[in-house]
Amino acid sequence: QSEIAYCYYREGTLNEARSWLRDALDKLTFEGAARARALLKLTTVECSAGRFHEALELLNENEALFRKITNHTIKGGYHHELAIIFRNLATRENRPEYFRHAINQYKEAETQFRLAHNLIFRADLIANVGYLLYKLSRYKEAHRYLDEARRLTLRFKNKASTAQIDDSLAQLLIAEGRLTDAERVARRAVAALRKGGHFCMMAEALITHGIALARSGRTAHAHF
Repeated sequence: QSEIAYCYYREGTLNEARSWLRDALDKLTFEGAARARALLKLTTVECSAGRFHEALELLNENEALFRKITNHTIKGGYHHELAIIFRNLATRENRPEYFRHAINQYKEAETQFRLAHNLIFRADLIANVGYLLYKLSRYKEAHRYLDEARRLTLRFKNKASTAQIDDSLAQLLIAEGRLTDAERVARRAVAALRKGGHFCMMAEALITHGIALARSGRTAHAHF
């Protein structure tokens, strides 16, 4: 059920994903890895819906479970989700101290993924650190992290993750005023996500593409 829920999430139907996960969690009463994974999936769904306080509450309520878990990939996922939540809350609520929380959580997640020898998850984490650096206007460092993350996803032929990194890269290029490059990279991200059926992530990439087009003066295309 939790895996079916994640399929709904990938398609962008978040209410269905949330419903399936809530039902699965009602049955996953044992405090083990399966319940922890389902909780992380639900956190991802809530973050995609912009419900960051709900996601944070979900992780805080289950902190004891994640402390007991010995699986380094799951523990890394827990800290990674916390970092994403704090990063988004810092921007939305203008809370600079949350950026520090996010950085600390990213560091702990990196430690856990290294122990798990999980390069794919590390690539996702490196990309998110790059996005955080972009938000902090540390553009040169952000490029370095995003380039490294993209190299790893290409190595493992993870097209969806590569496209997500391209979306972040396009946002960084917009901030730098490199609009032609931003439009090209954003268009590449949208095409890859559409082809893979990742419509939830594609919607976010379309927004980035639209912004690049609008700032380039191509308003009709941006509206479309």
